[in-house]
Amino acid sequence: MLSYLRFALVPCVFLPLTALTTLLGGVWIVVSMLCVTLSYVLFDNATTHDTADRHYRLPALLEIIPYLQLPAALLALFTLVWQAAPGDLLGFGAWLSALTGHNIMALHNLTLPELLLAAASTGYTMSTNTVVAHELIHKTHSLIAMMVGRWLLALVGDAQFSISHVYSHHPNVATPEDGATARRGENVYRFFIRSSLSQYVESWQVEAQRVSLQNRRGAMLVNRVISGVLMSLLIVAACFTAAGIRGALACLVTMLVSKFLFETVNYIQHYGLVRLPGTRVEPRHSWDCNNRASSAGLLNLTRHSDHHTHPRREYWNLQAHSYAVGIEKGYVAHIFYALIPPLWFKRMEAKLAYWDEHVASDAERALIRQSESSAVNSTVPCVSGESHE
Repeated sequence: MLSYLRFALVPCVFLPLTALTTLLGGVWIVVSMLCVTLSYVLFDNATTHDTADRHYRLPALLEIIPYLQLPAALLALFTLVWQAAPGDLLGFGAWLSALTGHNIMALHNLTLPELLLAAASTGYTMSTNTVVAHELIHKTHSLIAMMVGRWLLALVGDAQFSISHVYSHHPNVATPEDGATARRGENVYRFFIRSSLSQYVESWQVEAQRVSLQNRRGAMLVNRVISGVLMSLLIVAACFTAAGIRGALACLVTMLVSKFLFETVNYIQHYGLVRLPGTRVEPRHSWDCNNRASSAGLLNLTRHSDHHTHPRREYWNLQAHSYAVGIEKGYVAHIFYALIPPLWFKRMEAKLAYWDEHVASDAERALIRQSESSAVNSTVPCVSGESHE
């Protein structure tokens, strides 16, 4: 049973823990972030790598787990907004006080810095919304899966991901046409801005073409980029209505932190990898991660190379691909590496050198040499009026 329950770690443990520590306030706000971080880092590095391919007799149970994320995320966000509200929002404090026998309203006193810290903590945990939605939005045949996935994304301000990821990232991964593939030498902060903007452009292009081909009236209303933005604005508006400026601010901080953290995961997954446009996407075009905690908490997103090879394969059926190089210390540890660019570049230099020599195709190596040559030439100063004989 543990092999099933491990995938429910976030909605059943980490998100409720975040809600609880937001409720408690004070130093407890930091506790959830520390617990989540240490759980991943310690278990990822104190246990053996998980490369086994398992067969589950109860796949229906695994299908349910992603849907637990939405109520758990709403609980975490509601607790945050309750703390931001001037009074007892929806009588939640009175109800909980009666239920527990403790004066919960005594905890309803977060200062603005504490509230913003709680919002960052909530965003830290809710960044997994995009991971779970990532599983659901590939089920394009299921209206329920797509709807839940879109609302999970809207809660973190990124509903467009359901379009750019499926229709742009997957066919264009590891090529210059993909905004979500990190270039060599690009730090995570620059990538965050470029990738976020590029994905909106890609989504808009996909939607504009779809609506045009359908020749539908009211194009602005059926454009999923616009509807996705409106979904997120509706959530912010609800927070503002419930808790004023403090509520809206807390919601926006949650969205920003969630978006940045997931884009950091995007950054890690394909950093520096190269593919010749038009060629088949293969396992070598993603960095895999076989650490147990990362695999469990992120629904096997760590087996990313197999996901790109088989996009419709369910998360529990994804297979590990063994390479001599990869993300070997877990996603959370590598997020912290990425936040310090010199450390990240130094760490990835040897991995890319190995990939170039032993994993890349001849055509990909030619692309790398061409890119390096262009980068060198672009740094050579041009002196006006200088003659060469």
